[in-house]
Amino acid sequence: MNHHLFSQARRRASVLLASGALGLAGFATVAGPPAATASTSSPQVVQSLSGVPSPIWQTNNDVDAVAVANGVIYAGGNFTEVRPPGAASGTNQTARTYLAAFDATTGNLITSFNLTLNKRVYALAVSPDQSTLYVGGAFTTIGGVSHKYVASINLATGKVNTTFAATPNKAVKELLATSTTLYVGGDFAKIDNVSQGYLA
Repeated sequence: MNHHLFSQARRRASVLLASGALGLAGFATVAGPPAATASTSSPQVVQSLSGVPSPIWQTNNDVDAVAVANGVIYAGGNFTEVRPPGAASGTNQTARTYLAAFDATTGNLITSFNLTLNKRVYALAVSPDQSTLYVGGAFTTIGGVSHKYVASINLATGKVNTTFAATPNKAVKELLATSTTLYVGGDFAKIDNVSQGYLA
């Protein structure tokens, strides 16, 4: 699939999830009929999916990225406030600048997770061991700490990892985390004053 189309599709799904328009009640995998002979292709797998309205809190602007770890949904985007489901737009709002966390079971805002960013979040990624949340975007500060465009959060404490100090010179818009490496993509031409165009 074209990378741009993939990103658009992923972000549309993220917006649906974080806006409460999409809820997953559960899914089952059903195997198709067995192959007639050994030379035919593998059996098709059919997935059935039931959808119910999600109880998750709402944001007052776009959600660009969603990540899940340890029963928590992390949402990043262009929003500055969130409100409970059913509350009218502009009412009963709680400040959350560009990043928020919600209980994956109840949809409730997790009030103990509250890091203030000064600009938009475009990408989120969780480490395979679910101990770290990586955040990419147009921000230059997070949680009162100077971090340009990419940051690392310790999920056990909810605090910014100050030892993570990569410094792209422009926005980060894609992230992929492995157990040893964080891959970043975006508008930057340099990281740590080393020429590294758009991918590092």
